[in-house]
Amino acid sequence: MSNNKLLKRFRYTCIAASYTGPNLHCQRGFKVELTEDDPRLWLFRNPSFEEKELDPTVESTTAPSEPSGDNDADKTPAEITGDTLLEDLGVLSKPILAILKKAEYETVEDVRMSTAEDLLAISGIGQATVDKLMAACSEA
Repeated sequence: MSNNKLLKRFRYTCIAASYTGPNLHCQRGFKVELTEDDPRLWLFRNPSFEEKELDPTVESTTAPSEPSGDNDADKTPAEITGDTLLEDLGVLSKPILAILKKAEYETVEDVRMSTAEDLLAISGIGQATVDKLMAACSEA
Protein backbone atom coordinates (compact mmCIF):
# COMPACT_ATOMS: atom_id res chain seq x y z
CA MET A 1 0.00 0.00 0.00
CA SER A 2 1.48 3.35 -1.00
CA ASN A 3 1.16 6.54 0.98
CA ASN A 4 -0.45 9.34 -1.00
CA LYS A 5 -0.70 12.98 -0.12
CA LEU A 6 -3.28 15.38 -1.54
CA LEU A 7 -1.60 18.47 -2.96
CA LYS A 8 -3.34 21.78 -3.56
CA ARG A 9 -3.22 22.87 -7.19
CA PHE A 10 -3.26 26.41 -8.47
CA ARG A 11 -3.72 28.00 -11.88
CA TYR A 12 -1.97 31.31 -12.42
CA THR A 13 -3.06 33.56 -15.27
CA CYS A 14 -1.07 36.62 -16.32
CA ILE A 15 -3.37 39.63 -16.07
CA ALA A 16 -0.75 42.25 -16.93
CA ALA A 17 -0.18 43.29 -20.56
CA SER A 18 3.21 41.62 -20.22
CA TYR A 19 5.33 40.44 -17.33
CA THR A 20 9.08 40.06 -17.04
CA GLY A 21 10.53 38.51 -13.92
CA PRO A 22 13.35 36.15 -12.92
CA ASN A 23 13.59 33.62 -15.78
CA LEU A 24 10.07 34.38 -16.93
CA HIS A 25 8.61 36.57 -19.63
CA CYS A 26 4.97 36.23 -20.61
CA GLN A 27 2.02 38.06 -22.10
CA ARG A 28 -1.54 38.59 -20.85
CA GLY A 29 -3.42 35.29 -20.85
CA PHE A 30 -0.38 33.07 -20.17
CA LYS A 31 -1.48 30.25 -17.84
CA VAL A 32 0.41 27.75 -15.74
CA GLU A 33 -0.78 25.13 -13.27
CA LEU A 34 1.36 24.30 -10.24
CA THR A 35 1.02 22.22 -7.09
CA GLU A 36 1.65 23.62 -3.62
CA ASP A 37 5.06 21.94 -3.42
CA ASP A 38 6.34 23.47 -6.68
CA PRO A 39 9.40 25.66 -6.01
CA ARG A 40 8.26 28.10 -8.73
CA LEU A 41 5.15 29.25 -6.82
CA TRP A 42 6.89 32.43 -5.66
CA LEU A 43 7.30 33.54 -9.30
CA PHE A 44 3.55 33.69 -9.79
CA ARG A 45 2.41 35.01 -6.43
CA ASN A 46 2.49 38.66 -7.38
CA PRO A 47 -0.02 41.29 -8.63
CA SER A 48 0.65 40.45 -12.31
CA PHE A 49 -1.00 37.03 -11.92
CA GLU A 50 -4.45 35.91 -10.90
CA GLU A 51 -4.45 32.82 -8.67
CA LYS A 52 -7.22 30.22 -8.80
CA GLU A 53 -7.24 27.14 -6.57
CA LEU A 54 -8.13 23.95 -8.45
CA ASP A 55 -9.19 20.51 -7.26
CA PRO A 56 -6.36 18.84 -5.35
CA THR A 57 -4.16 16.27 -7.00
CA VAL A 58 -2.61 13.16 -5.50
CA GLU A 59 1.14 12.92 -5.27
CA SER A 60 2.35 9.36 -5.05
CA THR A 61 5.09 8.67 -2.54
CA THR A 62 5.91 5.26 -3.97
CA ALA A 63 9.49 4.58 -4.99
CA PRO A 64 10.41 5.81 -8.50
CA SER A 65 11.50 2.30 -9.40
CA GLU A 66 7.84 1.24 -9.36
CA PRO A 67 6.39 2.48 -12.67
CA SER A 68 2.60 2.31 -12.82
CA GLY A 69 2.36 1.34 -16.49
CA ASP A 70 4.07 1.01 -19.85
CA ASN A 71 3.50 4.43 -21.39
CA ASP A 72 6.09 7.23 -21.69
CA ALA A 73 4.49 9.31 -18.95
CA ASP A 74 5.36 6.58 -16.46
CA LYS A 75 9.08 6.46 -17.27
CA THR A 76 11.39 6.36 -14.30
CA PRO A 77 14.68 8.28 -14.56
CA ALA A 78 16.52 5.03 -15.33
CA GLU A 79 14.39 4.61 -18.49
CA ILE A 80 15.10 8.08 -19.88
CA THR A 81 17.71 8.04 -22.64
CA GLY A 82 19.37 10.53 -24.95
CA ASP A 83 16.46 10.07 -27.38
CA THR A 84 13.94 11.16 -24.74
CA LEU A 85 12.12 14.33 -25.72
CA LEU A 86 12.63 17.30 -23.41
CA GLU A 87 8.87 17.60 -22.95
CA ASP A 88 8.82 14.07 -21.51
CA LEU A 89 11.12 15.14 -18.67
CA GLY A 90 8.24 17.13 -17.20
CA VAL A 91 10.44 19.94 -15.84
CA LEU A 92 9.84 22.71 -18.39
CA SER A 93 6.84 24.86 -19.28
CA LYS A 94 5.32 24.80 -22.76
CA PRO A 95 6.63 28.29 -23.63
CA ILE A 96 10.18 27.30 -22.68
CA LEU A 97 9.87 24.04 -24.65
CA ALA A 98 8.74 26.07 -27.68
CA ILE A 99 11.75 28.36 -27.38
CA LEU A 100 14.09 25.36 -27.14
CA LYS A 101 12.44 23.60 -30.08
CA LYS A 102 12.82 26.73 -32.22
CA ALA A 103 16.53 26.68 -31.32
CA GLU A 104 16.65 22.97 -32.34
CA TYR A 105 16.85 21.52 -28.82
CA GLU A 106 14.30 18.71 -28.65
CA THR A 107 15.97 15.73 -26.93
CA VAL A 108 18.06 15.00 -23.86
CA GLU A 109 20.99 14.31 -26.18
CA ASP A 110 20.66 17.78 -27.77
CA VAL A 111 21.15 19.31 -24.31
CA ARG A 112 23.95 16.94 -23.35
CA MET A 113 25.88 17.94 -26.48
CA SER A 114 25.75 21.64 -25.58
CA THR A 115 27.18 23.83 -22.85
CA ALA A 116 25.37 26.06 -20.39
CA GLU A 117 26.70 29.03 -22.37
CA ASP A 118 25.10 27.65 -25.56
CA LEU A 119 21.74 27.44 -23.81
CA LEU A 120 22.08 30.88 -22.21
CA ALA A 121 22.66 32.36 -25.67
CA ILE A 122 19.06 31.42 -26.59
CA SER A 123 16.76 34.42 -26.22
CA GLY A 124 14.23 33.74 -23.45
CA ILE A 125 16.32 31.14 -21.62
CA GLY A 126 17.75 32.16 -18.25
CA GLN A 127 20.19 30.68 -15.76
CA ALA A 128 17.53 28.97 -13.61
CA THR A 129 16.09 27.22 -16.67
CA VAL A 130 19.55 26.16 -17.81
CA ASP A 131 20.35 24.80 -14.34
CA LYS A 132 17.08 22.86 -14.18
CA LEU A 133 17.50 21.52 -17.72
CA MET A 134 21.14 20.50 -17.30
CA ALA A 135 20.30 18.75 -14.01
CA ALA A 136 17.38 16.84 -15.52
CA CYS A 137 19.42 15.77 -18.56
CA SER A 138 22.44 14.72 -16.50
CA GLU A 139 20.22 12.56 -14.25
CA ALA A 140 18.66 10.89 -17.25
